Amino acid sequence: MRKILIPLLILMMVAFVFYERFGNKEAAFRNNSSRLRAQACLKNPNIDIAVIGPEEESDRVKIGIEMAVLEANNNRNPDGSTGPKILLSHDSMTTKKIQCHYYTYNSKEEALELSRRISRQYEFSAVIGHYVSDISYPAALNYHQAGLMYICPFSTSTRITSHRWPNIIRMLPSVKAIMSAILKNISFLFDQKQDTIRLAVFNTATIYGEDALTALHNYIAESKRLVNILNTADKMINEGRLSRDIFVHDWLSIDWQSEEPTLEEIDASDKLFITKQLIDFGFGSPGIRSEDMDIDHLQKVGHTLFSENLTVASAIEYLRKLTSNIEVVHSVQYRRGTVDFGPYLRLLSQSHADIILILDYMNETSAELLSELRESGNTKPIIGDDGLEFPDLIKQILGDMAGDIYIVSSYDDKEHGTYLTHKFEELSKYFTDQQIKNFHPHYLTYQGYRSASLFAQAVAESHSSDPSILASRIKYSGDQGWLGQSGNQLQFDSHGDLMYPEFLLKKYTNGKFELIK
Repeated sequence: MRKILIPLLILMMVAFVFYERFGNKEAAFRNNSSRLRAQACLKNPNIDIAVIGPEEESDRVKIGIEMAVLEANNNRNPDGSTGPKILLSHDSMTTKKIQCHYYTYNSKEEALELSRRISRQYEFSAVIGHYVSDISYPAALNYHQAGLMYICPFSTSTRITSHRWPNIIRMLPSVKAIMSAILKNISFLFDQKQDTIRLAVFNTATIYGEDALTALHNYIAESKRLVNILNTADKMINEGRLSRDIFVHDWLSIDWQSEEPTLEEIDASDKLFITKQLIDFGFGSPGIRSEDMDIDHLQKVGHTLFSENLTVASAIEYLRKLTSNIEVVHSVQYRRGTVDFGPYLRLLSQSHADIILILDYMNETSAELLSELRESGNTKPIIGDDGLEFPDLIKQILGDMAGDIYIVSSYDDKEHGTYLTHKFEELSKYFTDQQIKNFHPHYLTYQGYRSASLFAQAVAESHSSDPSILASRIKYSGDQGWLGQSGNQLQFDSHGDLMYPEFLLKKYTNGKFELIK
């Protein structure tokens, strides 16, 4: 038997290696591209990165990237040289400087053709850019197959990172996290003024709009389930069948099955669901994602995550504050280029919506929607994410009719804007008079700066320009993370997604968005 088994195992191993090398053509192509790119980057006298974006907004992003690159290239090393150090061999050090190559496009087709062209240039270590998810996602596939590192500054779609492509880094929170933040802030805005908040939703027929709408309905469904469980727990406390003072980690223990008659109304799956909700709401350990945990992990968290001061009663109170009964009473999906929203707005007026949610970024179509909403006499509050953070355009479009417009954003105008202004002043001698005259800190500038700064830090710390090494260094940086703007930390998970996102609620006031929470 042994004589047969050993040769059989050897044959299976040879077959597996042969398949991986020659049978899986896509993997073979990708591995070959990664090898050729690593060799080309090693020989390259510079560290080349491609920066790509739509022509109309490229200058704002470019300035942020230029600041980060200038900062890195003029950083003095211990040996007196400037620029990031690259380890070429075990006994040789040399200094290379980061060099940017800028590309702009005016259409999705042009953007994807550029991504294919860039992918064929093996001297590039990374690509930074693309704006919307409809372009970022297919472009990411091109870069993945070419062994390029892609730092995606603007897309929120988890489709880009869900495949765990090794060289993809996404700089914004996921659409799921953004929708959760928006809906929690809707609850904050209304703050127990009414039992049910009626929501009208306008979403664009794009990857972002579809993903955001799915996340919205999932959140509402989870909220309803959570309310039912909390109501059951409240009832059990009032009837004396559940102690108010019992520790939450005992109440929610996955091991503690509902065999006792006093707890039969809250079964194990409900306990698991509440544990996930508490984790995702950030209680005890902000940034942990329940979706990345298996049941065994959740079981351990259910025992240890919550402090002994958190009783069943206080957990119910905490979760109830973050949960509202939100009902979608009007929903419209529109396509780019829509020029008449009249029929939708007439139906909107009959829905008695309390607040309007726009799931789109600022463009000609969303600008038309905003304009028609206010011109039709609709004064209901409008809320969106940082895709609407273009106060100059809102002022130009709506003027005094703007009314209550809110956004949930990760960009702090005062903190990050002041930081970028000081950084620009330090480096202003490198910019032209026209760039100095036109510089105004902006969300796009912020994302460009932090993306290029992250790349430069990875180069300096990994002593390499190999995309695979750089991406691994960024993803597996440990608890310390990467130093971001104003001292805040950036950390990424194994998918390449940003961890521990922070959200700010801002209101459009006097031509700008001001922080209100």
